[in-house]
Amino acid sequence: MTHLAILVLLASVFREGTNADAVRLERRAEAMRTAVLAAESQYPTNGIVYYFAENGRDSNDGRSPARPMRTLRKASGLRLKPGDAVLFRRGDLFRGFLKAQAGVTYSAWGDGPKPTLCGSFRDYADPSLWKATAVSNVWRCTERLHDVGCVFFDFDPREVGRMDVAYGKMALPVRNEKFDRPVTLDEDLAFCNLFREDALLLRSDRGNPGARFAHIEIGTMAEKHLVTARDAGITVDNLHLTCCGGTAVGNHATRNFEVRNCVINHLGGSVLLGWKFGTVRFGNAVEVWDAVDGYRVHDNWIYQVYDTGVTHQRNDSPKFVCVMRNIEYWNNLIERCFWSIEYYNQRNAPGSRTENVYVHDNFCRFGGEGWGCAGRADRTPMYSFGDAPSFTANYRTERNVFDRSLGFLFFQSGKTLESKGAHAFRGNTYVQRAGGAFAKVHETVTPFTPESAPRLTEEMFGETDATFIRLAD
Repeated sequence: MTHLAILVLLASVFREGTNADAVRLERRAEAMRTAVLAAESQYPTNGIVYYFAENGRDSNDGRSPARPMRTLRKASGLRLKPGDAVLFRRGDLFRGFLKAQAGVTYSAWGDGPKPTLCGSFRDYADPSLWKATAVSNVWRCTERLHDVGCVFFDFDPREVGRMDVAYGKMALPVRNEKFDRPVTLDEDLAFCNLFREDALLLRSDRGNPGARFAHIEIGTMAEKHLVTARDAGITVDNLHLTCCGGTAVGNHATRNFEVRNCVINHLGGSVLLGWKFGTVRFGNAVEVWDAVDGYRVHDNWIYQVYDTGVTHQRNDSPKFVCVMRNIEYWNNLIERCFWSIEYYNQRNAPGSRTENVYVHDNFCRFGGEGWGCAGRADRTPMYSFGDAPSFTANYRTERNVFDRSLGFLFFQSGKTLESKGAHAFRGNTYVQRAGGAFAKVHETVTPFTPESAPRLTEEMFGETDATFIRLAD
């Protein structure tokens, strides 16, 4: 083979897409959904296995399927040891929040669909739970609800795959935790929090919302994470996680943390109260905030999340040396989120470093088209980086598909770029609509054109074998 032939083989390809390309992309997504839904549970059997079921009793010992325990509160309070497993029965619904423990695997038992862990404490489609206020068409929930982030109507939390769920629209602007007077709820299904009272106000133009809808699910910040995983060695496997105001699975300063074969959907939107940079809404599917050594997220289906699908991040901690290493994300299907994959280790103490990160074979789709993207869809950052830490090495992004975003397929928000060679991109596929943007680096927007897009990936990441597909609107 001649030297010229080798150069041709390694050149990135930019081509106009066809309807057949769109069909192939959808078939690939459907195959990934099917694989996640069909995944078998994996858990250790050398420790004690505890079983939970919707019709169980917390007074049971949970040591067999015939004597299951019932609540997430009970699961959180067990005295567990590394090597133990906590299993939830497939097809069952468990409401509340779970605190995971070191070295324990949380998975599923039985037959049927994945067990659902839901951050909404009950179905609020009950007329007795709503009281009319002095303002026409504005109703107040009679139960205390702390920092509501999302409200979904006619939504069964066990349901998987539905993209057109009706949702409440938080009244903006959100000011701060002292904000305690009603804003103007000027459209049907708009809502606001009264933070001092832990109260929810909701506008319903067709009467009592509890009578109007068959189901109402409300995600709050009763806990920051639906599954709080603060210790090392935690595995979350084969669960369906939905409807909380914050993050589905969150961990801080951890080692050997894994999330696999899960469905995560319809969550986020709560206000991050007291954050020193202002008051913002947030909510990720899987997150590590802080130092990490060993973090694996794979074979999950993540969709309709307010903020990010998968992320490792920490910022603006000038006295903290943040070291992030040995991280791998692969074979995840991430759809209709504001961010799909987000990373930053920025503006922390000198000596902060990121190394050995492998992001590969993920399929990210339809950025900006989710329930939480209204009003900011054109800024959607599908794959995102921030300012560089003191040192980055061996950060590889390979064979991913980034498939259409109303904002950008790639976003570099920081002013400090990584050194040449810190990031290596190889063999990724970028799909965008005609007229759409490809990337934003600092304040510079790169259009999705045959000249601009391949040049940017080659100059920034040394990627010379990418595929670019431009689809008609």
